[in-house]
Amino acid sequence: MFSWSFSHSLITSASPEVIWDLWASPSTWKTWDEGVEWVDLDGDFIQGQKGKLKPKKGKPVPFVLTVVERPWCFVDETRILGTKLVFSHRMQQLDEGRVEITHQADVAGPAAPLLKWTLGRLLEKGMPQSLKQLVELAERQAR
Repeated sequence: MFSWSFSHSLITSASPEVIWDLWASPSTWKTWDEGVEWVDLDGDFIQGQKGKLKPKKGKPVPFVLTVVERPWCFVDETRILGTKLVFSHRMQQLDEGRVEITHQADVAGPAAPLLKWTLGRLLEKGMPQSLKQLVELAERQAR
């Protein structure tokens, strides 16, 4: 099976609760992720909940929240062309006052090579910027 992954991490002084509040409000993801036009979640931010995400460059895609562990992580999954895309969002407490945030994409399936050249390029450019904007927004809100 074809697969690839990409991840990016940053360290912040924002609390896990502030980051969590931004993560758990999908309608606001577009404020820190420039690649997102809109997100619609069918209900609460809980494991098993379904929704749709409209990237700025593409059609809306369905997703499901497969892991929700407040405040440390959530994982959402999407299937495109028989290929599974798993987006992990995790935090780890480093020491008092510092948290490492990691966003990761894992793609596996028959369309993974094609998606590496399309989605992969967008993620490699956009994920570091989105994570930077998330951290900046969280640190402003924490003041």
